[in-house]
Amino acid sequence: MDAPNNNDVDHKIKGNGLDNRKSNLRNCTTSENMMNTRLYNTNTSGHKGITWNKKTENWMAYIRLNYKFINLGYYTNIDDAIKAREKAEDKYFGEFKYLA
Repeated sequence: MDAPNNNDVDHKIKGNGLDNRKSNLRNCTTSENMMNTRLYNTNTSGHKGITWNKKTENWMAYIRLNYKFINLGYYTNIDDAIKAREKAEDKYFGEFKYLA
C-alpha cells in the first residue's frame, strides 16, 4: 500500500477486517483507523457510544475524537441516543464511520 511512516493501513472499508484485497484497503491515520472499530465484548447497550447512566437513569450518548470525550447528551429513549450518536459519527467520522 506504500503507506507513509506515520500512517496505518485500514482493512475495514467494507466492514471485513479479514478482506485484504486492495479494494478494501486504504491509508489512514491511527485516529481514523480507530473510528471504525467494532463493538467491545463488554458493551451492554449493543451500540457504540451509548451507555446507561445509573445516576441520571438515562441513556448517555458520547463520541471520542482525537483522544477527547464529547458528551452528546442524555436521553430517556435509547433510540434518541442512537440517533444522536449516528449524527455525530456522520459529522466527525465521515467515511471512517463503522459499518456494522
